[in-house]
Amino acid sequence: SGLPVPLNVNAGSGEITGTPAAAGTFSVQISATNASGMGSTTLTLTINPAAPVINSALSATATAGVGFSYFITATNSPGSFNAAGLPAGLTVNTVTGEISGTPAAAGTSSVTLSATNAGGMGNATLTLTVNPPAPVLSSATSANGTVGTAFNYTITASNSPLTYNATGLPAGLNVNPSSGLISGTPTVAGLFSVTLSATNGTGTGTTVLTLDIDPIPPVITSASAVTATLGVPFHFFITAANGPTSFD
Repeated sequence: SGLPVPLNVNAGSGEITGTPAAAGTFSVQISATNASGMGSTTLTLTINPAAPVINSALSATATAGVGFSYFITATNSPGSFNAAGLPAGLTVNTVTGEISGTPAAAGTSSVTLSATNAGGMGNATLTLTVNPPAPVLSSATSANGTVGTAFNYTITASNSPLTYNATGLPAGLNVNPSSGLISGTPTVAGLFSVTLSATNGTGTGTTVLTLDIDPIPPVITSASAVTATLGVPFHFFITAANGPTSFD
């Protein structure tokens, strides 16, 4: 008597059988009878829960140098957790199942997660990808060029950029998104604010390039030989192409 549902006893053989439906500890009164009478005692029957089954996500992404948090979760009321193979900078709280910290370097790790209760241990593999921080641009923030003259400038940045971009370029220049090279032959003069960017799997870093494109140097177009008369007022205008701003 006192068996947990749905266990039953075979009165002829004394075998108690069945599939326990719930965990717990039960005091079961057991007895055996013959023609002379009955003997009895108490059986303490402990039904352990099923081993945990991990049900948290099996892939996660972090960023090097940025705080990270991930919770191991599992069915069947685990009493403790663990994680083996964590990248440097991360630790696991064995009571709550939280993996936390600041990853020190980029890379991909296969982390063995575990959750344990009285019934056993459940395991799963977490693929943890630590991306580098967003790029930080390091190329010069000012440059000069001349209309009609080939121009080259390379965007540089830390943290392994995958692509580059530049917006606000003057006509005649373009950017190679793979190498970060800005090249071409500018066709207009002026002072341009060009927004440079570099992008990786984490994000985008930006800065502003002040690009000064000078006009083509003047070409004198006035006559190279003239005649004056002694004692007679003389006038001659220097003329030149390409917008000169002063003469001498």
